[in-house]
Amino acid sequence: MILYFIIGVSLVQYLIYYMNSKYMHKFLDFIWLFLIIIAHLFVFPKLFYLKLDPNEINCGLPMLGVTLSFWIFGMLAAFIAHILWKFICRHTKNRLHKVT
Repeated sequence: MILYFIIGVSLVQYLIYYMNSKYMHKFLDFIWLFLIIIAHLFVFPKLFYLKLDPNEINCGLPMLGVTLSFWIFGMLAAFIAHILWKFICRHTKNRLHKVT
């Protein structure tokens, strides 16, 4: 479930980059990357934490696994989406300049 969420966030990130390139008021792409990385570090792991029962002995190991998976796989997916977007943008700009 977590990996599907990370893939979905990467697709949304790519869609944000695409929509950002179409509008006049543009944010820099690395600002979007920074916001997505902050979300992978602090926001998204808390959405997948298990509910702890105060009457039982609770182990923090599941929370550690969720957090580390977002830190490792989430940030890796964010960087791959960013690099892929930059590569495709440069490739299409070069191709457009060669045609005209």
